[in-house]
Amino acid sequence: CALPIWCHFGDASESGTDEPYHGEPHLVMGGCDRLSMHHNLYTHVHSRVPGCYPDNPGLRIEFVGNVIYNYRKYPTLLSAEGGTGNVIGNCYLPGVNSHGGRRGPIEGGKGFRAFVQDNWSFGGTGHDNKIKESVEGKKKDQHILRGGPKRVEGVRTTGREPETAISESLEFAATPFDMPAIDCQPAMENVPLVLARFGALPHDGTDRRIQKEVLTGTGAWKLQIPDDGNSYEGKPLPDGDADGMPDAWEKQRGKRNLEPNGHDLDPGYENIEVWLNERAAELIAAAMPVKFVPADR
Repeated sequence: CALPIWCHFGDASESGTDEPYHGEPHLVMGGCDRLSMHHNLYTHVHSRVPGCYPDNPGLRIEFVGNVIYNYRKYPTLLSAEGGTGNVIGNCYLPGVNSHGGRRGPIEGGKGFRAFVQDNWSFGGTGHDNKIKESVEGKKKDQHILRGGPKRVEGVRTTGREPETAISESLEFAATPFDMPAIDCQPAMENVPLVLARFGALPHDGTDRRIQKEVLTGTGAWKLQIPDDGNSYEGKPLPDGDADGMPDAWEKQRGKRNLEPNGHDLDPGYENIEVWLNERAAELIAAAMPVKFVPADR
C-alpha cells in the first residue's frame, strides 16, 4: 500500500528525451494492490494523475480531495483490470494546455469499477498555439502542440449536472469501497485547503507562483526551469546533542537529553515523532489562507 498525501506534483520541465515535456506523475504498474492518494496538488501535468494500467489487476485505489490544474486531456486513467476504487471530491481546473476530450478528465476501462462522487471540472478553451518554447538542440515543440485551441469538453459546472459529465467510461459503483477513512471536504472547499497546505512548509517563491497560477488560470507547460528567486533565510535551532530535537524543546519537556527513539512523551510515538508532529502543526497553523472563487478564473 502506498499513499502520497498533501504533496505537489508537476510544474515539470525539460525531460531529456525525444518528448521534451513529460509531466506524468503517477504510473501505477504491477506490484501495488492498494493505493491512497489524497489532498495532493498537480500542476501543468500531461496525464497519469494517476495512470493505472491493466497489468496491475485487482488494484484498489482511493483518489480523494486532489486538485489538478492545466492537465492535458483525461489526466485520471483507471484501467487496472478488475480494479476498484473511490474517486471523491477532486477538482479538475483546465489551463492553457488543456485539450478537449470526449470522455472528460476521468477515464476508465478493463472493467474498473469506481464509486464517483462530488468531482468537478470547469470549462474553458485551452491549448494556446502562441506558446512556442524550445530548447536549443532539441526538436522544437515536439509533443507539445497538437491541434488548435478547443473547448475543454466533459465538464460539470453546476450541481444539477450528473457525475457522468466528467466521467462516462467508468463502471459506477453504488457505494464506496472499503478503504481507510479520510476526512474529506466538498471539492470546492478542498481547493483553497490544498493550495494553503501543499508540499513543504513554509512555502517558497515557487510555491507562491504555483498558487497564483492556479487561482488566476495562468502559467503553462515549460521546457526550462524558471527562476523564482528562492532563498532560505532560516537558521537551525540549537541542538547540542545532535539528536534532531531542539534543546529548548527538550527542556520544555523537563528532559535535557531525550532519546530520539524513546517513548518518554507518548507511548504511541517516538520522542522525535512527537517533536515533528508538533512542528508540523505549527507550520500548518501558520500557512497563509487561500481564497478560491471559480468565477474569478
